[in-house]
Amino acid sequence: MTDAGALEIKNLIFDKEYKNFAFQQPRTWLDSLYRAGNDEISYYDSQSGRELFIAPRKRKQNDVVWESTVEGWPVFRYHEVNWDNVRIIAESNEIVSVDGTHLGLRSEDSKGARYVVNLSSIAGSPELMTRT
Repeated sequence: MTDAGALEIKNLIFDKEYKNFAFQQPRTWLDSLYRAGNDEISYYDSQSGRELFIAPRKRKQNDVVWESTVEGWPVFRYHEVNWDNVRIIAESNEIVSVDGTHLGLRSEDSKGARYVVNLSSIAGSPELMTRT
């Protein structure tokens, strides 16, 4: 086996182990979704505390959980983005907050735009707003 082939296998194993770890119960963001049922939950910028995403919105909690688990990262849809506080850099499809926090990347599928987000970037709290 070539070094490149061994590295590819190693990366596949790591990715699988990471996904298993990141999406096992209990995990705070999945727990909050399960507890809320189909009620909306807000997710906040980890640096500024601004509200960035509200989910589930115009879809069911199970859809958010399923899509995010398959992707390996939280996935939001257009109606779940707080456009007052989120921007897309068109050249790179990078998702950023108005405060400059890197949030993730936008992609497309048969249902439209998907906003795939790094969980640590939306782990903030509105209390951060009172500290600035």
